[in-house]
Amino acid sequence: DANGLYLGSEDGFTESEEEEIHAGGRAIGDETQGSVRPCSVDYDADGDFDLFFANYGPNGLLERTPKGWLNRAAEVGVANPSRYDTCAWADFDHDGSVDLFVNGTVGGEVHYRDWLMRREGDVNFIDVTPMEILERNASHGATWVDYDLDGDLDLALAGSAIDGTHALLENLMRPEFSWHSLQIRVLDEKGHSTRPGSEVRLFVSGTDHLLGTRRVDSGSGYDAQSDLPVHFGVPGGQKVDVEITVPGGGRRSVTRIDGIDPRMYQGRSLEVRTDRR
Repeated sequence: DANGLYLGSEDGFTESEEEEIHAGGRAIGDETQGSVRPCSVDYDADGDFDLFFANYGPNGLLERTPKGWLNRAAEVGVANPSRYDTCAWADFDHDGSVDLFVNGTVGGEVHYRDWLMRREGDVNFIDVTPMEILERNASHGATWVDYDLDGDLDLALAGSAIDGTHALLENLMRPEFSWHSLQIRVLDEKGHSTRPGSEVRLFVSGTDHLLGTRRVDSGSGYDAQSDLPVHFGVPGGQKVDVEITVPGGGRRSVTRIDGIDPRMYQGRSLEVRTDRR
């Protein structure tokens, strides 16, 4: 079956007619292929959101361009045809670019391999999957979370196989670099977590140099839900400006906080209350 992308407006929703969206990187009409999990991600740090599809078949990475959606998965090295359940993006090495974990499904006696792909400063991704991941029969569930509050993101995995649940893989980044990060919780005016879909952009303080964009996500893993802050790697631990856009009711409300020093938020998140006025 074809995928669907519905564009919202004050008048309702309109379905995108672009074939790249319908396919999501895999073949339409091939019963062995299909999209399992989409993730929105600004993989190229240009300020808008692209779409990644974890597929049965080759994965899809659809870049949003002025001319429409273009599938870049094979070009940047993340297509890797197989059978996948979940995509999870994060800057796990704090170099300022987002990296990708995508897990293979477990079916019958077959465990399709998982991939941890690191972006190496340009458009290409390289395979850095450690044995700690390859040796596990995890599937379906994957979430990046700073469980030990040391500033870097760890990886929680789950799965349907008896030996696939539940693994928590600690990121052992050196402490002098693990704090080169900022985590931001987007709250409503009452301090409640009711802002899924909000966009968070990080800039070098006092400039329009965009460091990255994240979306407040209530759970993109397979059957996953979460109330986690968005995480940014901040190269050099420099001061940053935070811009939060809350869509709703046909409007886009913007909240800015300037001159944030990530060192002041070691072990905790920056909490920002927003409204839709």
